[in-house]
Amino acid sequence: MYAVYQSGYAIYGVGETREEAIARAARFLDADTDLSSIHEATQRGEVYGDLYIRTCSATLAEAVNTEGGDQLYEINEDDVLVLTSELD
Repeated sequence: MYAVYQSGYAIYGVGETREEAIARAARFLDADTDLSSIHEATQRGEVYGDLYIRTCSATLAEAVNTEGGDQLYEINEDDVLVLTSELD
């Protein structure tokens, strides 16, 4: 699973593939957002406010699909985007 998110803000889309996550995110981003500006997140260093795509947990994807993208999330030790509650 993959998630498109704005570092420090919301998760905009999730999908089984990168392409699906980006397509779903595009529905919620401003029309003038350049989708090619989404960074491939491969390490923990991020710029606050930039858009990223990263692998995510199935639990996070389900929460976004059922409750929306305003989720508390973290990056775990495997560089996977997870719900904060998954780290407890």
